[in-house]
Amino acid sequence: SPSSSSSSAAASPPAAAPPPPPPPPDASPPEWFPAAYPYVAGVAHDVATLHVSLNEPARVHWALVERDPAAPDSAPAPLSADSVLAAGGSAAARAALVSEATAGAFAGAAVVAVGASRFDAHHARLGLELRVQIGPLKPQRRYDVHVAAADLADAPNA
Repeated sequence: SPSSSSSSAAASPPAAAPPPPPPPPDASPPEWFPAAYPYVAGVAHDVATLHVSLNEPARVHWALVERDPAAPDSAPAPLSADSVLAAGGSAAARAALVSEATAGAFAGAAVVAVGASRFDAHHARLGLELRVQIGPLKPQRRYDVHVAAADLADAPNA
């Protein structure tokens, strides 16, 4: 009698595709985009609006400095980005910013306020600007606003 045999082997599922490689690291710091940013507008009784737009997500830090009332036309040199970025972090960092802002010929200047806001991926992707109210302002005074952006990437680029 003829014999037949059959064997069945369970088919193994196809090997899973390897996960996609991670995106390349962010190698560039945030840049003001378009180049007209940042700017201040909408100066009201005691506040103004800081407008910012960047090419990528970032944390935007600012420092509002009142010029010396005795010499309101003498503009101080820009504060260092490192000082502006650190100013919201600790009392010592804020003191370093005040020291930088009021050095030498600008001894009558005063740091009025510091702050930070998040410019998120939604803003960057859609080309939206972020508007931040800054103050308090006093009538008949002159101010300088110093702005810096810190990257939100895992390894930030300032």
